[in-house]
Amino acid sequence: LLIGIFILMTVAALYFARAFFMPVILAFLLALTLTPIVRFLRKHGVPDVLSATLLVLLSVFFVASAGYLLSGPVIDLINNTSSIGQQLTERLAQFKRPLERVMDLARQLEALTETSQEPGVQKVTVAPSGILSTAAGNILGAGTSITIVFVLSLFLLASGTLFYEKIVQS
Repeated sequence: LLIGIFILMTVAALYFARAFFMPVILAFLLALTLTPIVRFLRKHGVPDVLSATLLVLLSVFFVASAGYLLSGPVIDLINNTSSIGQQLTERLAQFKRPLERVMDLARQLEALTETSQEPGVQKVTVAPSGILSTAAGNILGAGTSITIVFVLSLFLLASGTLFYEKIVQS
C-alpha cells in the first residue's frame, strides 16, 4: 500500500512539474542527438563550444523555418473555422439529442444543489479568461520552454564529456 501511494504521489508530482521537466528532457534528447556531430567536429579540430553553438543555432533556424512554413496552413484553418464548424455540426447532429438530455439532467442537478437561495449566502463564480489571454499565456509558455531547451542543450553540448563524467561519478 505504501509503495502504491508513493508511485501515485510521484506521478502526481511529475504531472504538476511537467512545465519544468519537459524542456529539460527535450534538451537532453537534443543534446544526445547532436553529440555525435560535436564529436565528429572535435576530431576534425573544431572546438566543442563553436560546434555546439553552430548546431544549436542551426536547430533554432530549423524550428523557426518549420514554424514559418506551418503558419500558412494554420492561418488557412483559422480562416475556415466557420465552414469547418458547420461541417462538424452537421456530422454530429445525430448525437445532439442524447447530449441535450444529459445537459438537462446536469442543469437539474445543479439547481437541486444550489445554495444561493438561502439568505446571507453569497454565490461566488470565477469568470473564464478570454481566448486572447489564454493564447498569450500559451505562446509565452511555449517560447520560454523552447528557449530553455536550446540554451540547456547548448550548455550540455559545449561541456563536452564533462557532464557525462559527472553523471558516471555520481
